[in-house]
Amino acid sequence: MIPKIIHYCWFGGKEKSEDVKCLIGTWKKYCKGYVIKEWNESNFDINQCAYCRDAYQHKKWAFVSDVARLWALYHEGGIYMDTDVEVLRPLDDLLEHKAFLGFEGTQWIATNIIGAEPKNELIGKFLNSYQQREFIKADGSLDQTTNVEEWTRMLTHSYGLILNGEKQQIHDFTIYPSEYFTPYDYLNGKITCTPKTYTIHWFSQSWIGNSKWRTKLSQLFHRLIGIKMK
Repeated sequence: MIPKIIHYCWFGGKEKSEDVKCLIGTWKKYCKGYVIKEWNESNFDINQCAYCRDAYQHKKWAFVSDVARLWALYHEGGIYMDTDVEVLRPLDDLLEHKAFLGFEGTQWIATNIIGAEPKNELIGKFLNSYQQREFIKADGSLDQTTNVEEWTRMLTHSYGLILNGEKQQIHDFTIYPSEYFTPYDYLNGKITCTPKTYTIHWFSQSWIGNSKWRTKLSQLFHRLIGIKMK
C-alpha cells in the first residue's frame, strides 16, 4: 500500500501566498492522519545531480521540484502534490494502489499528483534519468522541458500508454481519466468535476514566469509539443 504521506516542494525560501496556504489547508481537512512533508533546501540535497544543481542556481524551482518529488516518492513512498492542488475529498481509496497517475485532458500525463509505494521501479528509472540530463544546454540555453512531456513520452514510447484519456494499467501504475485529478481545463477555463473527482489542479504555471503571459504561452507550448510528439 501507499503510505499516508503527502509530499510537496517549496524551494527558494519565499513566503507562501494565502492561496497556497488555503490549498494546503484542504489537504489537512480531507487527509486526516497523513504526514504532510515539505521538501526544501534544508532536507533535500540539491547537488545530487548537475541538472538539479543548475536548475537551483538559475532559481527554476519547478525543475528542482521535478527531481525532489521523485526522490521523495522513491525513498519514502506516499503522494506528491503541487501546491496549486485543491483536495475535494479523502484520498484513502487511492492508497490501495501500487502507484497512480492521471491524465491532463486526453493527450498528457499530469504530474501535479503522483502516488507510489517506496522503491517503485518506474519512479526510480525516471529519477535516475536526471543523472544523464543537463539543465544548461551546450548553447547556454536552459532545458525547460516539463516533466509532463517526459512522463507522457516515457509511458507511451516504452510502456504502451494509449493517449485516449481513459483509465489504464501501465506497468504497476493505474492511470486515471482527467476528471479524477485534473478537471480544470486552463485552456478554456471550464471545470468538469464529477462525483469521481478527488482534486483540482489550478495550474499556477509558475515555471513559465510572468503571470500575464502564462496561459497563452502554456497553450502554445502544449500545441507545439503535441505536434512534435506525433
